[in-house]
Amino acid sequence: MVMDDAVDDGLRSDSPVKKKSRRGNYKKTPREKKRDMLIEEVHQLALNALAFWGLPGYVFFLTMPFTCMRPAELYALRQEFCHPNWPASGPDTGRRKEGIERYGPVDLPALRVEWQFQREFGKGPVKLFPPKYDSHRNLVLPQFLAELHAALLDTHDHDYLFPAISGGLLANANFSYHYWRPVADGRSANEQFSRVRLSQPQTAASRRPCPRCQRPRMPASGCTSSGTAAKNGWTKTAAAGSPLKPAWATKSRGSRASTRT
Repeated sequence: MVMDDAVDDGLRSDSPVKKKSRRGNYKKTPREKKRDMLIEEVHQLALNALAFWGLPGYVFFLTMPFTCMRPAELYALRQEFCHPNWPASGPDTGRRKEGIERYGPVDLPALRVEWQFQREFGKGPVKLFPPKYDSHRNLVLPQFLAELHAALLDTHDHDYLFPAISGGLLANANFSYHYWRPVADGRSANEQFSRVRLSQPQTAASRRPCPRCQRPRMPASGCTSSGTAAKNGWTKTAAAGSPLKPAWATKSRGSRASTRT
């Protein structure tokens, strides 16, 4: 480009660089327009996670949309930075004092985003790193979500709020394949399931069975009645407590990409 401009300005007789016809022809690729998710869809994902993963899954799939935390930050949410432990359990003295003055012990429930799990240089074991762009922050929780966090903390003594199904680190799991897809797609509760592994079909005992469970009360405005569920595109399965599959989950993978978090 510099040589071409020099020729145009009469500074050179010719350009040693081969001419290319792409100059000035750049066109920005249009981005896919993402749509908003309804609260009924968010709650149904949480219900599916409750049947598939248990209480940690139910709380996880409600915490993500209501706090807008990144997945790696949710994996690394330690107990000392969760409500009701934080801010009284914060390791930084100055921030702890400021947090108690602002949020109080119980007046305004909040959590602290302090870490995220990542693999250094994309390989090796997962380690704790500061959040992306050093975005340390305090997040105020809705009352129902604060109560769910407190209830979940009472069910286990894991260092992190959301343990994996096996009890280990959630950051070590292939979350998209082993958690998100089963929860988003839904399936009936059974002891065995069919799958294709290494190009070979097989029937495997479920490592994550979907037990029968009572539906919890809707935590936000909305209705969980069968009429409302059908109206919003949810397909009911035969077994009580089985995960339901939303209408948008039956579309092609490309059309579902915009609903991922």
